[in-house]
Amino acid sequence: FNQPLNHPMAQAMPWLRYLRNSTYYHFFRKAPPVEELHQASSYWAASQLGVVHQNPTLRSVWLIRNCLDLQGRGKLLSLVRRLSTGAGGWFGYELGRWMMPLHALPALDEAPHPPGCGLVEGLDVFGPQQQRVAAAPEKWLRLGKLRKEQVMGAEEMYQLQEMLPQRIAAFQQQRCLFIQLQRLEPGAEVTAHRDALPYGGDRIATVVLEGSSQVRVGSQTFQVNAGDCYAIADEARYVVEHEVKAASCDRLSLTFRYGLSNLKVLPAMPGEELRAADRGGSALWEA
Repeated sequence: FNQPLNHPMAQAMPWLRYLRNSTYYHFFRKAPPVEELHQASSYWAASQLGVVHQNPTLRSVWLIRNCLDLQGRGKLLSLVRRLSTGAGGWFGYELGRWMMPLHALPALDEAPHPPGCGLVEGLDVFGPQQQRVAAAPEKWLRLGKLRKEQVMGAEEMYQLQEMLPQRIAAFQQQRCLFIQLQRLEPGAEVTAHRDALPYGGDRIATVVLEGSSQVRVGSQTFQVNAGDCYAIADEARYVVEHEVKAASCDRLSLTFRYGLSNLKVLPAMPGEELRAADRGGSALWEA
């Protein structure tokens, strides 16, 4: 049902994929939490390019417009095309949603890691057991290797990894745990969630490489376009849910996960026990 990205169906008839995906997510979307039903939503219209915008209501959400220029996006898209045909490959874990994991630079198993982190054997991926084995961390692509081989786009990915802690104060001194390439097909959504512990990262940032969509974090909704970066931490990461709305075109993004949380479990949400059970797997791979 979820065709590989190199399958002709994944490249053709976007209207058919939009219809299929939007129908699925309309009928199987989880019910919103109680507090969301009683909380007024507002639209965040930050527009100035190149500066770090901090949400005035939810202070642990940041947005950088056009943090990646057209040339940089072109090189990263070239890298994505190369990786899509290589040994790493994409993993489908919900209808119309694909993910490719990469080790950051340095990788957690190549350099001293954060206290309590251990190596990466605790990481897994959505899907049946055979997919979990195929996506084991020792098989992930490595940004360090790609950069050493001077593969086009690898330097730009590394610069993004290093840029975020330099530009957003809350990300300073936070080690990048790993990177995810994520593709969202037309009509597909990243449904409302809070990222899993501990490997979901203490701070999370996503850079959009291609496409556009609306993102909601708690009561705040905003538009993200190609080249934009948005980031969450603290309350926006742990207390409220975030989601990526469906769009009419493919959306390709890079998610960087920094630091390990000291929390053992996520804070309870009002009415959480009334919501439908999770569709399976860990929320680690949400974006």
